[in-house]
Amino acid sequence: MAPVNKNSGFHRSFVFNVMGLIVCVLFSLQFLDAQTSHRLSDLREVVPANWTLYAPALQKWENHLLLADTYNNRIVILDRNLRVERQIGQIGQDPGNLFQPFDLTIDSKGNIYILDNQGRRVQVFDWDGKLISQFTSPLTISNIAVNSAGEIFVSRPYSGYVVDVLDLHGTLLRSFGDTRKISDFYGDELRESNNRLGFAVNRCKLAFDAQENIYVAFEVAPVLQKYDKSGHLIFTKYIAGGEAEMIRSTFRTQHKSPIVHAYPGDKVSTPYILSGMAIDRQTGRIWVSLLWDRCWLYILNLEGDTVEVHDMPRKDLLLQKLVYDQRQHVLLSAVLSSRNTSAIYEVDSPELGAKSSHPTTYPQETKSK
Repeated sequence: MAPVNKNSGFHRSFVFNVMGLIVCVLFSLQFLDAQTSHRLSDLREVVPANWTLYAPALQKWENHLLLADTYNNRIVILDRNLRVERQIGQIGQDPGNLFQPFDLTIDSKGNIYILDNQGRRVQVFDWDGKLISQFTSPLTISNIAVNSAGEIFVSRPYSGYVVDVLDLHGTLLRSFGDTRKISDFYGDELRESNNRLGFAVNRCKLAFDAQENIYVAFEVAPVLQKYDKSGHLIFTKYIAGGEAEMIRSTFRTQHKSPIVHAYPGDKVSTPYILSGMAIDRQTGRIWVSLLWDRCWLYILNLEGDTVEVHDMPRKDLLLQKLVYDQRQHVLLSAVLSSRNTSAIYEVDSPELGAKSSHPTTYPQETKSK
């Protein structure tokens, strides 16, 4: 593991909300020695940076790429040649219309689940763009995922749980996960921030493995949880690695992070540290992006142990909302950017190598219900 650069400094300050300007990046990565941090290279632009898309989220379905074009109030669908094929939605509050969509997911049938209206509405469309269902939420939803049974998993921490599970009409089926305070992640030094940040520190990224265990990654800290499909906690782990430990220790001392993040529904700004998670269901590798004054891409196994760390080729390349394409074995990512661009890039590299192991050396919590 490469040591933390003591001279890098953390002088840059970013404040982005969920609709910050985004770039899309495609990755195909080689596994390297677990004791080194590998810098990605050969970044190529494959779509000119002249669009006016603001896409904080994306999904892949067969040969199509779907982008949540937030400020243009639509979902853009690109074909295999990355050309605009069609769109879903236009501005409006009526069912079938969209207002600033900022997250989406897709099920095995190609149905598209869209989170819009400042996180207070979910709309479901079939692949042809026909509205199947829509419902509103009294509480702000920050992230959305769907399992093979069509159950909708949402990060809605103001309900008092980490995850709520809803049906197609928004009826609550079950909830799980004990909410935390910021001091639970970073220690008593942060106790004074507990009331100010409140439930918002429980916003999380969601992903399923091949057995449909649900993985929960908290946005405010490099912390990962695994639950079984019924919502029983299997483990909670602090992500291990030099960069992750630097983030923990620096935040513990400074009580602030270079990048903060607010969702329009609750407007509470929290540290934006874990910005994306995706799972390769075939190999069981978990991809996690961590942010500080730059971005690192961590690769974990299904037990949450760090296998590999990748550094970005540019300091301003900040990944978020990771998606793994099982057909092409390519990692896709939206990118937080302060520039007026939404270009699409890709990185090629050799076939994936053998999985290595990296011991977890930081505090562990294991709990079963």
